Amino acid sequence: MKSTVLLCSSVLLPRCGNIQNGICTREHNPVCGNNGLTYSNECMLCMENSQSGKDVRIAREGSCAPSKA
Repeated sequence: MKSTVLLCSSVLLPRCGNIQNGICTREHNPVCGNNGLTYSNECMLCMENSQSGKDVRIAREGSCAPSKA
């Protein structure tokens, strides 16, 4: 019996084309960057890339680390 394993990269490119005039909404929809930092939304991650010249990508939706209560 043959089995095949397919490995996919879970790091996603952020959709930065919809940022207008460098303005992001205050919508709380966190994303975890592949740099280990949590951004309040995808637009804020894009702004970080634009301002710093970095290429941070989305590791997953939600915070990078669970909040400690």
